[in-house]
Amino acid sequence: METSGAVAAAPRREVTVSSFIDEDISESIRDVLTKAVQRVHGLQAVSVSSCFGLPIVRAVAADAPVETVTIAETVFAPCFFVAFETASKLPIGEMRSLLVDFKEVTLLHATLAPLSLCLVAHKRTDAEALQTVAAELVAALGPMKAAAEMLTSRRDDE
Repeated sequence: METSGAVAAAPRREVTVSSFIDEDISESIRDVLTKAVQRVHGLQAVSVSSCFGLPIVRAVAADAPVETVTIAETVFAPCFFVAFETASKLPIGEMRSLLVDFKEVTLLHATLAPLSLCLVAHKRTDAEALQTVAAELVAALGPMKAAAEMLTSRRDDE
């Protein structure tokens, strides 16, 4: 796995963006997710889920293993939140992401609480490039995070 830090341009490939909450999801969010998958060599999918693992929106390359993407966003999102809550109690600073390497795939979950951002990549994808793109996506998805925080606080007030 390379760690040069430069985001390598990926060859153009077809990316499908699916919204699970509203077909009218912001065009800018669709654009941001699609461009992330297209520009990082080996990045197969970007998914935004609730902290409970409910998919909200995802961008998936045509050649991505859909089952892996589904598992990453539904099973690992809640696990990431448990790890995030536990790690945040340690006096070592704020946890921003969690990188997990498997035999054939690398998952990166990034803090977007109360949402979860998950990147699914081929095992040889540059880890530093994934970290860079995740940070860019967290910044770009700020309005979506703010909306989710507002909904969460309303629910907590009831």
